[in-house]
Amino acid sequence: MSSIGRPALFVLLASLIQCFYVLAEEVNQETSDLVRMHDMGVVVAIGNFYLKQETLLAVRATLTNLGRDEKLGSDWMNTNTHWKKAEEMLVGFLMAEYKSEFQNLSWLYGLWGSLVLEKFDEAEVDYLMHHFQSDVGESQISIIDHQIASHVQNSFSLSGKFKFLSGTDDELKVYQRLFSESRNKAGFAIDNTENAAGQAFALSEIGKRYFVMSVLQVVGLINNRLYKLADKAQSKVSRYLVEIDPIIKQFKIQHL
Repeated sequence: MSSIGRPALFVLLASLIQCFYVLAEEVNQETSDLVRMHDMGVVVAIGNFYLKQETLLAVRATLTNLGRDEKLGSDWMNTNTHWKKAEEMLVGFLMAEYKSEFQNLSWLYGLWGSLVLEKFDEAEVDYLMHHFQSDVGESQISIIDHQIASHVQNSFSLSGKFKFLSGTDDELKVYQRLFSESRNKAGFAIDNTENAAGQAFALSEIGKRYFVMSVLQVVGLINNRLYKLADKAQSKVSRYLVEIDPIIKQFKIQHL
């Protein structure tokens, strides 16, 4: 190859590489837009209920142990004003952490987008994006979202993970209200004359593949995240014990 041809080749290769990155960015952006079309409000509510429960269990166990270790006596119990104040403070710290670690869902959308890129090519992603923007597609994405929430709920409920503790009433009410609204929204007409397009997508290879991925693998991602966050509750509480030292000192002054 002549020396004159090499610069031109390098320019061509650089141009092709640049085009590849531009196309990759466009595909990634479309994939990101696709997964963010899903409304995970019910999932967030279920997660908040579960994480509030696990937080309360960890905080109450810690405060019980603290009472024993500090010899705080029989007045140190969950009906005592100082206990309540300490519990409220610790729960607030943990739930603030969980808000950034779970509620914003940035962690989920990234993993979900990776699943889409793994299982669907560029043309299929483009097709899904346009389909879910249609009236029929909007209804079907609501069905998928409700199925995801239902599977998360059922997996926690059937495994006995929900304890329904005092102190989780507000989170439970929000979760139950949103779940009911989601169920009412996720209707599906089985009459071919009413919903031929919807049934055609649901029964298509790409439709079934997207549904299975969402309901099985995405649910798995959500459950795994919640289990791991719940496992950290006890260690999180320990990091904040110094914050309740003034409350413990005040209790000792009044009761010991």
